[in-house]
Amino acid sequence: GARKSMLGILSENGNDLKHFFINGLKDANPIVHDRPPVHHSVLKTIVRDRKAVRINHAEANTRLDQLSPYNSPIQSFLGAPLMSATEVYGWLVLLEKQGNSEFTEEDERMATTLAAQAAIAYENALLSELLQENAEELDRTRLEQLELKDQFISHVSHELRSPLAVLHQYTTILLDGLAGGISDEQREYL
Repeated sequence: GARKSMLGILSENGNDLKHFFINGLKDANPIVHDRPPVHHSVLKTIVRDRKAVRINHAEANTRLDQLSPYNSPIQSFLGAPLMSATEVYGWLVLLEKQGNSEFTEEDERMATTLAAQAAIAYENALLSELLQENAEELDRTRLEQLELKDQFISHVSHELRSPLAVLHQYTTILLDGLAGGISDEQREYL
């Protein structure tokens, strides 16, 4: 029931926005936000306190200056943190409830649920990205290990081939009788 919405994903250090999305209904004015509002006090409160903030009518105009695109007055505001059990990733903000009414407790519960689902989706995307990076690293490591194994086998093979060739030559000389006669028992051992 909001005319405009914003989704902010904070950077790893929490001081900047990594992603910022803003949207409005078809009949709303086009939305352009040159400077995403990461440092606004209300947004910091949502992230710091890890709870939803609902501001309506008269209070909205005094507390939400410079939060809306074009600095247009905001009549109603509802913000919920995007958070998992351990991390706060950002915030979901709904602006200007349709019909110039106030956001209700039910709206707050719905926004909190949506924000939690968005946080789970974002966390899953991060984990998927991490898994992909780990898989690529494992593949690189596997290829390096195969190369090292091949080098080791080549080196050992070379080191064993020379003495074995000498042993083979002397054994052949003895078996051919070129070094003198040998007994049947010696021939069997050779």
